[in-house]
Amino acid sequence: MRPINRCLNKQLIDLCQRSMQLEELSNKVAQLLPEELANQCQVGSFNKGCLVLTTTDSVWASQLRYAIPELRDKLRKEAKMYQ
Repeated sequence: MRPINRCLNKQLIDLCQRSMQLEELSNKVAQLLPEELANQCQVGSFNKGCLVLTTTDSVWASQLRYAIPELRDKLRKEAKMYQ
């Protein structure tokens, strides 16, 4: 039996890898946010040093705006993400 990655074309492999990277990053961010906010946020994208977080509604987006400076500092110190 062939491994699954040998059955996919390059574009699908790249898409799957990118999806797994975003999920890892989303888990890291969730660990650094307050619990109630972490349950409502996830990583939308990370491209050229720009992290986009998505929320379920505008109330959580407002709370996220207040948490951004602390999250940025934690990502730099604890997750070693200097971008």
